[in-house]
Amino acid sequence: MVWVTPLNQGVAHGEDATFVAEAHGVGTLVYKWYKNGNPIYGADSPSYTVRNAQDQDVALYRARISNSYGYIDTESAFLWFIDRPSPPVFFIHPKSQTGVQGLASVFYASVAGTPWPNLQWQKDGVDIPGATQPYLMVDHAVPADAGNYAMVATNRLGTVISSSAHLEITTSPAAPKFTKQPLSQAVKVGSDVSFDAAATGSPAPTYSWVKDDVPIPDELGTTLTLKNVQLSDSGKYRIYAHNMLGLELSDRVELTVLTTFAPVFTAHPATQNARPGQTVTFFVAVTGVPTPVLQWYRNGVPIPVSSSSFTMGVTAATANTVFYVTATNPLGTATSNQATLNVVTSVTPKIVNQPLSHILAAGSTGVLSVGVADQGATPESLHAGGATAASAGHSAGDYNYQWYKDGAPIAGATRDQLMMPAMQATQTGQYQAQVSNGDAVVASEPGVLKVISTNDPGRIVNLSVRTNAFQGDQALIMGFVLGGPKVGRPKEVLVRGIGPALANFGVASPLIDPTLQLFSGGQSIPMLVNDNWSGLPSLTTLGNLVGAFTLPDPTSRDAALATTLFPGPYSAIIQGKSQNSGTALAEIYDGAPLVSDDTSMRLVNVSARANISPDNPLIAGFVILGNTAKTVLIRGVGPSLAAFVGESAMTDPQLELYTRKSGSDEMLAANDNWNGSTVIASAADRVGAFALSSPETKDACLLITLDPGIYTAKVTGATGSTGVALVEVYEVP
Repeated sequence: MVWVTPLNQGVAHGEDATFVAEAHGVGTLVYKWYKNGNPIYGADSPSYTVRNAQDQDVALYRARISNSYGYIDTESAFLWFIDRPSPPVFFIHPKSQTGVQGLASVFYASVAGTPWPNLQWQKDGVDIPGATQPYLMVDHAVPADAGNYAMVATNRLGTVISSSAHLEITTSPAAPKFTKQPLSQAVKVGSDVSFDAAATGSPAPTYSWVKDDVPIPDELGTTLTLKNVQLSDSGKYRIYAHNMLGLELSDRVELTVLTTFAPVFTAHPATQNARPGQTVTFFVAVTGVPTPVLQWYRNGVPIPVSSSSFTMGVTAATANTVFYVTATNPLGTATSNQATLNVVTSVTPKIVNQPLSHILAAGSTGVLSVGVADQGATPESLHAGGATAASAGHSAGDYNYQWYKDGAPIAGATRDQLMMPAMQATQTGQYQAQVSNGDAVVASEPGVLKVISTNDPGRIVNLSVRTNAFQGDQALIMGFVLGGPKVGRPKEVLVRGIGPALANFGVASPLIDPTLQLFSGGQSIPMLVNDNWSGLPSLTTLGNLVGAFTLPDPTSRDAALATTLFPGPYSAIIQGKSQNSGTALAEIYDGAPLVSDDTSMRLVNVSARANISPDNPLIAGFVILGNTAKTVLIRGVGPSLAAFVGESAMTDPQLELYTRKSGSDEMLAANDNWNGSTVIASAADRVGAFALSSPETKDACLLITLDPGIYTAKVTGATGSTGVALVEVYEVP
């Protein structure tokens, strides 16, 4: 995070000019200064001084600050002379752009000169009355606003006209949509690699590439070319396409750079339960170059199997058989974890969570779930799978499932969860799951889904995150996304960073003096900042409108701001100004919660990351409003963060979902391990969530359809474990 950005400076010829930048981040920070976009040799400290400034030093200066996680650029500052008269000179010229009918387009130019120039914007060579500032906003654009715009700068030594910028107005706007996705690749060290993508959109999208979610400098086209790749180039790549109507993320693809390395198991054999007469398959996955040779062992004795899987029949004699695998290449040998085959007697499945009935809006996604356990199973043998209660559930692989609608089987509906995108009125009916385990078949109670057309569909109108907030890179950071419009009408929002007011709710150690910064997308400079909310009547009025709890003390040091935002990702950062840590609450409210139409945006995603301990859970709250249910994907991510935060990632998070009923919280669903659910993976792909690192991770997920109401998702460590975890709540459209 940039804390100090260089400032524009006017100096006399021969004087020194010093530019200063400062940032906070993890590990060692590396500074590099640039002049007019070109690196300055030897300029690698937090400040850069131009000695004995002369005419050739008139330029734009900025710093790039990096660490092992990525880099950020400061804003550019320009240097000019004030000791003797000089004609105007442009440092930044206005840029051509495509605007959307009904929305605003903004031009900007930067100019210097002595005396300071008078400014005048022109359209097609004609002065625009009153347009005498560095910014020109063409508000509520119409086709007649299309044309060429330029700035005229004048002082007594002359007049200079900027480059002309063309404004095109589109009357058929469209958010970006990828028509060609990049593809994963595996190549040898030293090879050249290209990733290609294509997207449509109006205005035409701009592009940016990221590697492991860190921006790649100067890669702004639809093709990313990497020359002479090395091991450090291995990673996950993605391209962003964005215009003023939205942000579209491509598939996350992986570049694997192959060189010689010892075997590593990426999937171990898993313990299994089976009955006599069944067959079971154990499998492993391993990496290594050259390709490792596999050797399977049964009860410590090698068997003639060298493939990645081993299938065998189950008999009473095979009970408690232990398997493991070794993988060998010239660089070494790796041994897998052990897996046991448990031979069990006949059991009857028991449905412990029935499908629920909902009313859904036409075009929305509906999800039905069924929770199953063996008859007489102990709580210790159960785990929560999908959207099931905390005390029950079973992995889909142990049973055969078939869903029915009005008594007729649904083709392909053979999982413990049934997800139905873009539902229509014809899908109204009774849904029932039939579950079998080879010995017995049981049927669930029916869940009734009713699909209606409505002007008041279920939608998220409030998102909040509560946890301990520290300073610097351990601040409370809440990310959120605005999306869903057809036209892109901006959305008024209320953003709050609450600390002192939490004491009224019994919070023991609230953050005493929070500050709130609001960032747009990946920008390093905040678009809005608030320290104390100062009891502003406008904030109180908006808070009452959206249902935010009242801040009782207008002199409290809580932070809040109201603004209007366009589609895209944003982040709110809350940290203490004069205190190391304390409990804080980050909130984002829809400023028009009762308005819902095709042109209004909505809150579609919230996320936050924190270092979790038994006394510091990560809690995300949200409110669903409307007259129909809404499907959401909730994730508590720990192990899949290891690629980003290393060993500090929580190894085993658990996720609990509560609903507020009659003034108290009631547990609705829970999950410990997501068990590689293909339904959840499909939903994550639909909403643009990053892929979890493997089906075997102990990340926690819930995919669930919720009726309008108040909900709380809580992430803690299983068995009291600690570490960095991420909570995410996604609208599933």
